[in-house]
Parts: sequence; structure tokens; C-alpha cells
Amino acid sequence: MPLIEPLRLKLGQLARSTSQLTVSLAQQNFGSPDDYKGIAAAIAQTRRGSELILDFTPFERIGKPQNIQRLLGELVGNRRVTFLATVGSVPSLLKDAGLLLGSGLVLFNEHGERVGPTKRNGDRVITNALVVGDQRASAGSLQELHRLDAARRIADLARPYVLQASQLDPRYRERASGRWFIRLPNGMLATHWIDTKRLFASPASLFEVSYEVARHLFNSFCRAGANSPDCDLIVATSNNSLVVAGAVHAITGIQLCVIDKIGPVPSQHLTAMNTSLDFRDRRVAMIVEVSSTGSEIDRTIQFLDNQKARIARVVCCFAWNAAQPRLCKPELLTHLWEPPQRLGYVYRSA
Repeated sequence: MPLIEPLRLKLGQLARSTSQLTVSLAQQNFGSPDDYKGIAAAIAQTRRGSELILDFTPFERIGKPQNIQRLLGELVGNRRVTFLATVGSVPSLLKDAGLLLGSGLVLFNEHGERVGPTKRNGDRVITNALVVGDQRASAGSLQELHRLDAARRIADLARPYVLQASQLDPRYRERASGRWFIRLPNGMLATHWIDTKRLFASPASLFEVSYEVARHLFNSFCRAGANSPDCDLIVATSNNSLVVAGAVHAITGIQLCVIDKIGPVPSQHLTAMNTSLDFRDRRVAMIVEVSSTGSEIDRTIQFLDNQKARIARVVCCFAWNAAQPRLCKPELLTHLWEPPQRLGYVYRSA
């Protein structure tokens, strides 16, 4: 079941038209006919009679009912639509627009938790699971629904850019133990590689990844999360990660800095390291482009701990999971993409 997010569409529209594209601006200015034309175009890409989800949970206002009815009424009437909304004025506006007749409505509180009964046609209760793609998510958790949707989107996005060593130019691969490997900059060998430079060269792809990172920082853009994000500082763990972190900064408006070339932590005199930014008591979200063993994350955590920062969230865009970071609490760590087991990824010393 496709999940259509008007906030994603609005931010994408702002990104193409202006430098001002923050989440708060998108929420405050949502509801114009152009916004609903974008939603209508997204719905029109689905088949008549198909099921889909429309997620209005980030919004307190969604525009005039007459505009909503005029632009979405026929399209919604020809499909089995489930609306997601936060308790407040939005459900009434959807009802006034005539969109709830024959459609489902799932209500959430400001923290993204489901509240109240959910019915279709006023008499039939929707099951406790919503289908996203080929996955099922508990309707009691907006965050779980978004996690499954993000995993599907990022997997589709990354697939063309995941390369096997055997597919590369012979100059960039070597044979060991009967298999082809890529020699990584740190001297280690890996059977696969993801070409993030090509992936992020596409503005659309960069926006998609950055949007998913921002969604984690704002707790699925639920009302409480949008008003109070988990962090007040974004840290890019390398210059490569800065590409994504810079886009996340543009979307969220949260202050950004980059920490690059820390090197092996034991060899650094951390107490003597100086920085122009005061990290003390800052709530930091770390953004990591690619992680193989988690050491990239541990090095930055040690530095930030030394600077008396508080780690609020760690988001890794692409994690090969050859090993896990040792210093990061599991509940703070999010991987947007992990390799399918069928890839047979191997990471080893030379």
C-alpha cells in the first residue's frame, strides 16, 4: 500500500523553488491549491480501486475544504484511502471536504501514538495493521509505519549504486581467498561498495535520504517532535557525511558542524584538542554517511564525550554492519539502509 506524505511533497516543492525549505515553514504554509495539485498528481500515479495511505499527521491546518474537495474528491472516491491525522482540527476539515465517506481514518496523538477507534464507513473497524509496500506495521505506532516505509524507499534508491567487486574495473579490485575484493581507503578489503558520490549527485536522491534523516530527528514529524526535535546541533562525522548533513540542516534549520580526520582516538590528545564551537551540554545528532564496523561512530562519540556533549541521536545512512559501534547506545542508533543477507557482504583485513 503506497504511503503518500504531503509534507514530503511540500518540502520537495520548496526545495525546487526557494532556499527556504524548513519543516516549520512547510507546516505553516501548507494548504494551497498548488499543494493539493501535488498530492493529486501522486494519487493519480496509483491505480483506480487500489489502496493507499495519506499522512496528514504533521499538520494543524490543511487549507480550505472546498479546495480539498475540488482537487482530491474524485481521486479519493475512486480508491480505498486511509487517512492518518493528529487529533485536532484536521479530521473535521477532511470530513467537511467529504473525503471520509468510504475512507478510513486513523487518529494519533501529538506523540505519534494511536488513539480512539478507527472505522471505515462509520461501522467497520480497520485492522490493527497497515500495509506499507509488502510490510505490515502496527497502526498503534506512527514511527513504526514510517520506519518500514523509509526502509523500502532507501532500499529502492540504493539498489543501482551497490556494486560488487567483481563488477569493477580490474584496477580497483584484487583477488583474495578465491573472491574479488575492493581495497578500501583504510586498507581493509570488502566484497561490495556503495557509490554514494553518484547517488548524492542526484538532487532528488539527496533530498530523499535527507528527508528520512530529518524524520528521525523530529520523531516522525509528529506534533510534539516537530515542535521539539531531539537535538540542537547536527554533527557530520566526516566531509563525506557533510553532503547529507548540509541538506538535513537546510530542511530542519538546526545548527551544523563537521568533525573530520579525528583518526584513531588513542593517538589523539583529546584534552588538548580545541574547537571554535562549544559542545558542552549540546544535544547532538550525529549523521554518518557510510559505516562498515562502527569505528567511525565510536571515534566521534569519544571526541564529543570529551567535549561534554550529549549524544541525542546517531543516524547512519548506509550501514554494512560488519561490526557494531561499541560506544553508542542501541536505542540512539538508526540505520536507514542495511545490506540484504543475499548479498553475502564480507569485510576483512588484507
